[in-house]
Amino acid sequence: MMVASNALLEHSTLYPFANNKMMIDTIVSTSSMTTISCAKSNQQMMMSVDESLIEMLPNEMRSEIFSKLIESNDWNTLCRASEVSWAWKMEIDRLWRNYCVQNKMTSDEDIWTKKGKNWKWVCACLSNNFDKDDADKNGAGVCQKSSVGPVEIRYEGEWKENKKNGVGRIWWSNGDRYLGDWTSDSKDGYGYMMWENGDMYEGGWKSDLRDGTNCKYLYANGGIYQGGYCNDERHSDGAFIWPDGERFVGKWKAGGRFGKGTLYTKNGPVEQEWEESPFVNYSDSLPAKYPPSKNAGSSS
Repeated sequence: MMVASNALLEHSTLYPFANNKMMIDTIVSTSSMTTISCAKSNQQMMMSVDESLIEMLPNEMRSEIFSKLIESNDWNTLCRASEVSWAWKMEIDRLWRNYCVQNKMTSDEDIWTKKGKNWKWVCACLSNNFDKDDADKNGAGVCQKSSVGPVEIRYEGEWKENKKNGVGRIWWSNGDRYLGDWTSDSKDGYGYMMWENGDMYEGGWKSDLRDGTNCKYLYANGGIYQGGYCNDERHSDGAFIWPDGERFVGKWKAGGRFGKGTLYTKNGPVEQEWEESPFVNYSDSLPAKYPPSKNAGSSS
């Protein structure tokens, strides 16, 4: 695992140095490559590098230099080099991006982006390791745990006073993962829960439980629920679409249909009052279209 410098974590876009006159101190130093040393101060100038000179550097040499820097995790030099020349910045972007993709550091990128974190921030976060026994975890980084069973094994994201706080992703040993908002170690805000079986929930969270309006649950077999959640169950107004296209629109309570609602079938709509058992966990499986209840709809 890479170890990122503080400069990389502090500058999420990699290149926002305030001092535009900053020169490269060291581009690379290996036995097979030329060392280019630059410094600029009021007293001394060893070598002045401007964009016209940098643009003359052969593309192959530039790519080789930056590839070596990336492989050696020299993020400080990469940041400084990017500030000198636009061409260098673009080359570093391309090479670093390829490196991160090849090392599987950009998984769930579309969701990270929705949460306001670009791939550079994510890779910087994944490059900063916190010890699990560290009592002063702050900022962005990764904490790995060794556990047995379907329990938390790794958290990647923002920390505050040793607690998960901000935006982050957590992995469980059974392959499930959550990416979204955190407050004091609890899922809180808006986030995405992705189960190993292919199910996915997108919506609000409160104290580790699904809670909010206009949430969405996508079942691996094609079923879709969109509507309210409360206390981790479907609740209030919501609609469910079965894989065959039939759907229910109406009220929900404690996970089941409760109150006035309409079941739209291939044979026409069934509108009635519904009351499904509150003792069944409806949110973890497809609800039956015609549950065994004296008030439930029938297929006749």
